[in-house]
Amino acid sequence: MYLIGLELDSFDTLPIADRLVVLRRQLHTLAETNCRWLKHNPLTPSLYEWAPRYQIKPRPYVPAIGEQADIWQDIPSTMRRGTADCKDVAAWRVGELYNVGYRVGFHIKVQQIADLIVYHIQVEGFNPDGRFCREDPSKILGMPTAVTSAELDRLIQG
Repeated sequence: MYLIGLELDSFDTLPIADRLVVLRRQLHTLAETNCRWLKHNPLTPSLYEWAPRYQIKPRPYVPAIGEQADIWQDIPSTMRRGTADCKDVAAWRVGELYNVGYRVGFHIKVQQIADLIVYHIQVEGFNPDGRFCREDPSKILGMPTAVTSAELDRLIQG
């Protein structure tokens, strides 16, 4: 396993528009990894065939930095765990769609819940016929529609 850690002290200081640029670049890196995985593993089931259980993941404490980490999973990691959050399933889906001719990327919905800014990741772009499409893999896989700030805090803290 290759575990990458980005320690981004600057992230929360950036304007929201710049944070979205940074998130999209990271999401495209994960989607590119998934795309290449799928090319070399053509018998991998599709996201919706595998249907990992949607789960807001607790952010594990990393003693080396004294902080919590947000874990981003590729397809094999998601299959091993059986669960995933919105960025994991959106990046899996984008990897699949890249391979069948879609020009897709990510739509990021920003929501303020108490003191926390939450980013919800969806898929958007153009199908091979040039028609615009937007898809929410998390919702399709059972993401709850409403989470209170207390519930979200409990889930993130683990």
